[in-house]
Amino acid sequence: MFARFLILVTLCAALAARADTVISQSQQFVVHYTPVATPLRSIPQGAVEVVPQFLVVTAERVKGAVVSELPALGDGRRQIHIVVQNSAGRETPIAIGSAGFADTWRYEMAVPRLVDESHLVKGFIDVLLLEYANRGAQRSAELPSWLTEGITEQLLHSIGPKLVVTRKASAWEASTSDINRWTRETLRTNIPPTFQELTMSARPPEGSEVEGAYLAGAHLLVHTLLEMPNGRQRFANFLQMLPRTWNWQTAFMQAFGFPRMLDVEKWWSLTVIEFTTRDQRQAWTADASLRKLDELLKARVEIRGATNELPELRFLDLPSVIKESDSALQKEELQEIITQLNYTVPHMAPAVAAQALAYKQTLEGYLLKRDARAVSPSLRSTPEAQRQAIVDEVLRRIAALDLQRRAMMEKSVTAR
Repeated sequence: MFARFLILVTLCAALAARADTVISQSQQFVVHYTPVATPLRSIPQGAVEVVPQFLVVTAERVKGAVVSELPALGDGRRQIHIVVQNSAGRETPIAIGSAGFADTWRYEMAVPRLVDESHLVKGFIDVLLLEYANRGAQRSAELPSWLTEGITEQLLHSIGPKLVVTRKASAWEASTSDINRWTRETLRTNIPPTFQELTMSARPPEGSEVEGAYLAGAHLLVHTLLEMPNGRQRFANFLQMLPRTWNWQTAFMQAFGFPRMLDVEKWWSLTVIEFTTRDQRQAWTADASLRKLDELLKARVEIRGATNELPELRFLDLPSVIKESDSALQKEELQEIITQLNYTVPHMAPAVAAQALAYKQTLEGYLLKRDARAVSPSLRSTPEAQRQAIVDEVLRRIAALDLQRRAMMEKSVTAR
């Protein structure tokens, strides 16, 4: 570990004299690179060319996604230095190193110029978890492979816009993943791994027969732990216990309240059975349902002015989407929200499901009226006046629904 860190430090030091530097918005990520004359001519599917100005945006985006699941990681303190290796190929792994000093830790990453998107995301997740786990510790934490893989799968199944920023320009990018469908179907059609198989084995090779079941199991494990009562804080406690206990199993039992590993195995077996066989209409608690509804009602939108311009990520609430001046983009986004609401309603608690259906029906009615041919204008009614009346009506209905939803959220918090 220390030898690998020395290699990274040497790379960074050798580059510093002639390198350019890009610092991320939060100033936690520092990218060191030497400029290259031209982009790569051929980029294989699933890979991305590392552009330093985009890399810091990707780093911040991954951090934001991790913090959305584990809020305790939000106040990242230590800078992470990233060296872009222009001569390294796609097969070169991302190297991560850490070294402790008297009162601080130093983190280095070496990223090849051509890298798989999934490996890049996983690398940032790895170093962010490590930075949090090491805070105040005298020795570096050792992260079990299931932990990084599970967090990665959780993010890839729950985040809208893709995490890796590339050169490709797009004026409006927004999407929402299919939550747990892939995980459920994979575990239903394969032999699910036991807890020991999942946590004690290394990640299977990419493309192997058992890779899918392993990733699905890691996703279910992390997802279930996060959804426990006070699960996100427990997960953060688990991370910080890693460098302070003899092994991760001890930290796991202490953080999540298991007296013995045998109890963990029993819990995992029941979790897998319940997840793959139960009636999914009752899959989420009211609290989890409200969180998901709140997430679906916020559009994640990327705006770019030009091909090589850094994207700006915006979160728009429904009133903002409805007031959007571009009619085609507004319709596209609202239809996506309707589709996702339609998919998630069967998973929600009954009261929240009824609220979600009310939003869905309101948006459907708005689009129907909006796209209907306007009546002939008169002295009292012009097409613009009719359009504004439709907008005002849907905004009033959404305001009423938002008021009801806030009351449900306050009641949920009070009931905890």
